Amino acid sequence: TDFATFYGTYAKAKSLQLGQGGAVNPNLVINGAYLGGSELKEIGIKSSQMGGRLFMSLAGYKQRRSYLATPPTGVATVSGVQTKGIEGELRWLVTPSFGLTATGSYQKTRQDPTAGSGTFVTLPSCLSNVACEDGYGGYIYTLSNFFGLTDGYTLRSSPKYLGSLFATYDVKGKF
Repeated sequence: TDFATFYGTYAKAKSLQLGQGGAVNPNLVINGAYLGGSELKEIGIKSSQMGGRLFMSLAGYKQRRSYLATPPTGVATVSGVQTKGIEGELRWLVTPSFGLTATGSYQKTRQDPTAGSGTFVTLPSCLSNVACEDGYGGYIYTLSNFFGLTDGYTLRSSPKYLGSLFATYDVKGKF
């Protein structure tokens, strides 16, 4: 049967702030910052057509989450990000053995100024009032809120646009 369903999601969670190797930093336990929070708000539509052979979904979301930032100084701090985006998926079962899937998303991620103590920023020495030749090969690590970025800033470490297209083929009972 064909259908279309509108939905909404609201979720809050807490998880351990884990470092390399899955360890909890003892300083975070002492400070009570070992649990990081996340919040997700999402609305969307899902649809199944052509007797279940065609599936489509489209959703908009807003997420806030914390993460453990450990700069080269080794002092772990809890930071956070806010992400807004749109994502979609299209799956088509062309034959009982052959299927096509396409996905796409757009997202914008910003450093969350309300979470933790800010995000660590890495700068080449010549952008931080140290002559390039004096700081050759060196970097300056500092908290973003020291630079007046207390309103947050857009992170460039995550792509804005993502997409995929792939096919699957089932050789009945062989693979």
